[in-house]
Amino acid sequence: MKKLQELFNLKNKTAIVTGGLGHLGLSMTEALLELGATVLVTCTKEELKNKETQGKLQSLKNTYGAISAHSIDFADKK
Repeated sequence: MKKLQELFNLKNKTAIVTGGLGHLGLSMTEALLELGATVLVTCTKEELKNKETQGKLQSLKNTYGAISAHSIDFADKK
């Protein structure tokens, strides 16, 4: 049986994950990183300042390197 990485190669691809450091989003973010994608995650300003969130982000950067986080509130209509 082929490994997932053999079936889906996301090298040189960029993925955007809204809520990418939350519970479900974090799983998706990790899967995309494992498949070779560069991942941009979005979260609120409050989440980005949170120490637990910063720890998750740093851990992913240390493991995969190709991740960045930006505070974007899609609920804000401004």
